[in-house]
Parts: sequence; C-alpha cells; structure tokens
Amino acid sequence: MRLKDFLIKFDFSHRKKVSMLNDFNNMDTNLFLERLRNLTHILDLGITFNKKNEFMYKKIINLLSTFEKRKLKDDGTISWVKTIIDKYESFSPKKTLKKQETNIWKLINNRSSVRIWNNKKIARNIIETIIKQGMLAPVSCNRQSWKFVVFSGKKRKILEHPLLESAPITIVIFIDTRPYFENEHFAPSLDAGYCAENITLASEALGLSTCSVYYSNKDNDFNRKCDIEEYYKPFVSIALGYSDIVPTKVLRKNIKNSIIWK
Repeated sequence: MRLKDFLIKFDFSHRKKVSMLNDFNNMDTNLFLERLRNLTHILDLGITFNKKNEFMYKKIINLLSTFEKRKLKDDGTISWVKTIIDKYESFSPKKTLKKQETNIWKLINNRSSVRIWNNKKIARNIIETIIKQGMLAPVSCNRQSWKFVVFSGKKRKILEHPLLESAPITIVIFIDTRPYFENEHFAPSLDAGYCAENITLASEALGLSTCSVYYSNKDNDFNRKCDIEEYYKPFVSIALGYSDIVPTKVLRKNIKNSIIWK
C-alpha cells in the first residue's frame, strides 16, 4: 500500500473513531462514563498545570446534563466528575506532594511468583481491597476501562489453564478496548499491566502470593461464561493465594548491562 493511500485510510478510520466517541446520545452507559472520565481527566490535568480549559469545562457540563436526560445508571463516576468541576470553578494553583510509602522497596524486593498454594480461604473483602489498589494504578487518559472477573471453586474450570485452575483465586483483568484510538495500539495492554502490578504488590503487602499470566482464552463463549460484555477483552490473569512454599529468588540481570546512558 502506498503511503498516500495508507494516510487516507488512516485518516478515514481516525475520523470514524472520533465520530463514534463523540456520539454521546447513542453510546451505552459504560462507554459514556469512560468518555466522561477521560474528558474530566483532561480538565483536571489543566488544573494541575495551572491552565484554564473553558471548552472542556462547558463540554463536561453539557455531558452531565445529557447523562441526566438519558437517565443512565451511575457507577460513582458522576460524584467524582462534580468534584473536579468544583475544583475547576474554585481554581487554585497550590500544589500538594504525595507521601510515599516507606515499605515499597521491601515489597518490590520480596515479591516472587508462586505456583503452589495452601488451602487457606481468602476473605472477599481482602480480594476487594486488593482490586481497589489495582484500580489506583496509572491508566491512559483516565479511561478506567477495566473490569475484573474473580474465579474460585469449580468455576475455575472455565479458565482452561492448569496454573489458573489450581490457584484458590484467579483474577482476570478485562479491558474495554473501544475508547482507544488506532495509534494507541499498546495502551490497553499497558493499562492492564499497570493494574496487575499494583494487584501483585498489594497482595504481597497482605501476605498473599501471586503469579501473573498473559491470558487470551480462545473459547468464543468465554465472555458469555464470564457474564461480561463482548467488547471486553481478557489481557492478563493473576493467580492468587497463600503460598505453600518459600519461593527461590530469581537472579536478575546486572543493571550495568541493562541501561544505556545518553
């Protein structure tokens, strides 16, 4: 394909995607909220960098009105959006610094993948706490398009993966890939990966062990079996439980051979 033809095709595809992502009157609730979070994130960034964005502010105000007219179901997004709106309306250039956890180095150094677990049960509130930490991970343009399916017991057979089926709990991270543009080919994978890393470190902090697995189930009915919409794609799975072994630390490459200074 010639460059000119490629650019024409890309431009058409891009405009079609933009048109779809701005058709707020016809998109479903999930996509509407994802787009609203994305646009509000952009407004919030402007506040961070001491810049007003009246165009985005007015657009979000109109979207809130559209949300109410369509009588869509809120997942907690609207209250956050209104918080950012209030923040924008009382714009202040003051900056705050986040306090870093002092034990993060210990967690990173102690974490090892584990594939053998004991039968100790994991309380649901612990799993929810761990997933909440995953949802605090960096995410492209604040889309927050993940959804988590938690497997335990006989339901694990759906996974068709020996390691994932043997773990007391397996968390599959799905991503709604619809709001990503063509030039963001790797963004959904990165969003899933960042989220998975937070989950593994949070698990380590609570005394559990994990093993992350790249996961793409070839079963065409997998989403239906998971009771999740077809536009969600599985990107990574995390086997989770209390370790029954003391894992051997893996030797890592020498840092001097891994960095190129320019």
